[in-house]
Amino acid sequence: MKFLIVAVTLLFASHSSLATGFKDRDLQKYLGERPNGIIYIWSPAMPLSVQGRFEAEVVAAKMGLSFKALVDPIQNGESDQKVESTILLNLSILNHFPAVVFHRNGKVLPSILFGYEVPAGLKKYIQTLSVEKKERPSTQLTTAQVTPTPAEKIQLKVKSEHLIEARPSYFFRVPTSGNYLAYLNGRQNFLYTVGSKVLTPIPGSFDPVFMVEEDYLVTPTRAADAPDGKAFYGIYKLEELLTKGMQAAPMIKDYDQNGVYQSVGFLRKVFNQKFYRMITEGQGAHYYKDYKLNIKTGNFAPPEKLNDLCKNQSLKLPMLSKDGKELGAFDLKTNTSGIFKIRNENCEKVYDFGVKTGKMNFSFDGNLVAYHNYDRVGFIDSPETTQTSNIYILDRRTNKIFQATQNTNANDLYPDFLPDGTLVFVHYPHAGTNVTFTFANFELN
Repeated sequence: MKFLIVAVTLLFASHSSLATGFKDRDLQKYLGERPNGIIYIWSPAMPLSVQGRFEAEVVAAKMGLSFKALVDPIQNGESDQKVESTILLNLSILNHFPAVVFHRNGKVLPSILFGYEVPAGLKKYIQTLSVEKKERPSTQLTTAQVTPTPAEKIQLKVKSEHLIEARPSYFFRVPTSGNYLAYLNGRQNFLYTVGSKVLTPIPGSFDPVFMVEEDYLVTPTRAADAPDGKAFYGIYKLEELLTKGMQAAPMIKDYDQNGVYQSVGFLRKVFNQKFYRMITEGQGAHYYKDYKLNIKTGNFAPPEKLNDLCKNQSLKLPMLSKDGKELGAFDLKTNTSGIFKIRNENCEKVYDFGVKTGKMNFSFDGNLVAYHNYDRVGFIDSPETTQTSNIYILDRRTNKIFQATQNTNANDLYPDFLPDGTLVFVHYPHAGTNVTFTFANFELN
């Protein structure tokens, strides 16, 4: 099978570090002095982790817990120490920022909390996860579990590369056409037009996400940034974003939608109507809402009611499949990543990766799942001395896992698919100045 990969490269300046690294010896000393608490790992390239850093410190203080903040090891110029402890790195903490590590009685616990949580949600998770467990929860599935096997390495054939003269966040989204990129730089959302290389600032301060196709984009607006002081999710027409930029008005302001980290799936087309599903997470719960688009008028109907999602699971960072019927997420019960089928308000686990992965994305036919991973854990192979992130692809038809990139001094992050098999990901060198968006061919055996 032949596929096309897209890899993007961007330009940023490096700065001298303001703090030394936090190593294993520092961790052991810290645990001896402060046996009970949380360690919060954040990155300036993930804005919600920046917001959560000081919120988490306040929550820990109110709960009588010690607090230690550490920063992404490839980011420079921050006052917090870089995380360089192999004990912490081997917990897969770099797969998503923020990551919260719990320690009790001077010991680091295996449970990890990935993703931003408002203070009330963070407190709830601390109470649940910062408890020593005598045995690991069962990973039994309702369908046959696949045992991970060594990843087969594949070679890329680069077709084209693109430079963006700005420093984006790690997370970005691409529509079906591949003609645009939506990402965050600092606290400002941007649209990048691949062909013309035009960069357009657009409304919102984090996570701009296409409604699968390129015609519409949804992004949350914080209460502090909203004219009426109320947070909402706004759905925008791409054409208006490109022509009006920051002055574009949303077609819909959904004040009912909760949480963060939205992802969208296209459910179906019925005559002149298209149906989309959006999911979010927040305060220890997950939600979904369906949206109906009139193709003739180009307008969305008033949003349907908000529904609970995966009430029978304990998940973080869910990413919806393109058809809205499945999701990939981190399972807090098993401390591993998995794939889940949506059964109304509940979800059925159908695959367990056996390791922690970065956020997953599904191909349009659902046969492939792509993700990034840093760790040398099981079948994941990366250097022990330098933490690097590579792209992996699960072929669900054969249950084979392929390693698409082999980095020694760079990170490849947040891969996604286009309808023609194109895989899109961001390439960040550790010490260089180029971050690359690249189109490449590859083959799966």
